[in-house]
Amino acid sequence: MIEVEDLEQSGYVLALFEAMWPELPAPKPKKKPKGGQGMIQLVQAGQDRSQLVAKVLADLPEWFGLPDSTQEYIDQASDRVCFQAGEGWDFVTLQETSPVCLEIHCMGVLKAYQGQGLGRQLMAVAEDYAISQGYHYLQVKTVAPGHYEAYDATNAFYQACGYEAIEIFPDLWDEWNPCLLRLKYLKTNQ
Repeated sequence: MIEVEDLEQSGYVLALFEAMWPELPAPKPKKKPKGGQGMIQLVQAGQDRSQLVAKVLADLPEWFGLPDSTQEYIDQASDRVCFQAGEGWDFVTLQETSPVCLEIHCMGVLKAYQGQGLGRQLMAVAEDYAISQGYHYLQVKTVAPGHYEAYDATNAFYQACGYEAIEIFPDLWDEWNPCLLRLKYLKTNQ
């Protein structure tokens, strides 16, 4: 079995995704999930992406506490590219915003598995997928820093993953949730 650390050190290329979306190993969680060790994988169109997203977001009310917008993420998941850990304790959904930019539409990791590298692995898979599809940028929208402790941690995570703060849109969502756009240029081997 290929270990994630080996893939990261070897600078693996997108050929992995071109060959039937092979599974990538997830890190070993501190508490082993029911059903055993999972793999980061593409959630195929026939699988219930919305059910996965609903399960994870229900565990994250600090980030997804507005019922209407949370339901939108759940409803829209079936139309998005989606990656998850094999047992469904995390996910990331992606959507195109322009011919050169893919967006992290929604992302979540169950609280019991946060801080163990799953989010970074999902980001790496999303970035590799974006490059394999010809995108030059990956963007994410989140609440601007200084409003909620949970989102301050989210901003620190995205910054550590190389996403730069581009612009704050104070009224895109509402005035008490100012939207921060973060962007990452995706380097290719071309």
